[in-house]
Amino acid sequence: FKYRNPGANVRQGCTRSSHLLGSVFFGLPPGLSLGFELFFERHVWSDIGGRRILARHQRPIGNRKNYNSCMQPAIVSRLVEINREFYQQFAVSFDETRRRIQPGVAGLLDELTACRRILDLGCGNGELFETLHQRGFTGEYTGLDFSPELVNLANGRIPAGASARFQVADLSTPDWVERLVGTFNCVLAFAVFHHLPEPLPERIFSEMRGRLSPGGRFFHSNWQFLNSPRWRDRVQPWEKAAVDPASVGPHDYLLDWRRGGTGLRYVHYFSEEELNSLAEKTGFNVVRSFHSDGKEGDLALYQVWE
Repeated sequence: FKYRNPGANVRQGCTRSSHLLGSVFFGLPPGLSLGFELFFERHVWSDIGGRRILARHQRPIGNRKNYNSCMQPAIVSRLVEINREFYQQFAVSFDETRRRIQPGVAGLLDELTACRRILDLGCGNGELFETLHQRGFTGEYTGLDFSPELVNLANGRIPAGASARFQVADLSTPDWVERLVGTFNCVLAFAVFHHLPEPLPERIFSEMRGRLSPGGRFFHSNWQFLNSPRWRDRVQPWEKAAVDPASVGPHDYLLDWRRGGTGLRYVHYFSEEELNSLAEKTGFNVVRSFHSDGKEGDLALYQVWE
């Protein structure tokens, strides 16, 4: 009954729209959906965006417009815990690598300085607020991060008289939004959402939408680590984190950390198409997209939504 293409397999789909398999299952008329999706299995090398990378899980055939929302809650919790453990252990060494603003963020500073109320999701050590304050930012600034160590560092950098507060909040839990007061005309999330597994980004975007003032904008960036040979070499097998490779999404990765010790981080690789789809689903319009950062200027994908 099943035609097995060498190097490919078929797995049951979840809430994603299924690929039609009339061309794969012989004798089935085109247009008949069986609720399955085609996947190429990546045992050693795979092509992502025209580049060959080392990987050890599956990549779906077809486009990536639909964000997969069928990951099991236990796996979502495990991936969140991997990153929580990382920041608990490596907050200090991570802070040492975040002492300057990335070029992509620097290109947005004029817009951000003009904001009246800023909400910074994943604020880290407060480097961005300090930069904006030095440039003349006089509005209110609220920073959230799930690392107590980084929040303490951020609060220690607030200049006298500045209207800023940094607090611990976990975006993976629904109550994070209850910590907020009022609305914001600028929401920031630089290098944050690629660390949150499905379906958390879509849920958080929807929650955040209700806290954005009319005409407000959402500025964010996502790591394009597969564009870098150096970072592609840092992809690790899921077994190192006691995670079944079949339980994660096709664009979820485990990367190592080598500064101040060795650790592991979970990262999702967002494409521009995938982000555009999430914006549409959660009621946003994409105003601008651009690549920046890294030696080649393509290590992060920035977008501005409204």
